[in-house]
Amino acid sequence: MFITIGVLIMLVYPLTEKVHARMVAEVAERRAARAGATDATTGEGA
Repeated sequence: MFITIGVLIMLVYPLTEKVHARMVAEVAERRAARAGATDATTGEGA
């Protein structure tokens, strides 16, 4: 029973790691876009 759960976790872990990396990249893109918009509209940084 525990071996089966361990194997399932090992199979799913790389997928969750990829999802996490994608989420972090999306947040970084949003922050960069928001910082760029702030600079363009007010001339100041965030």
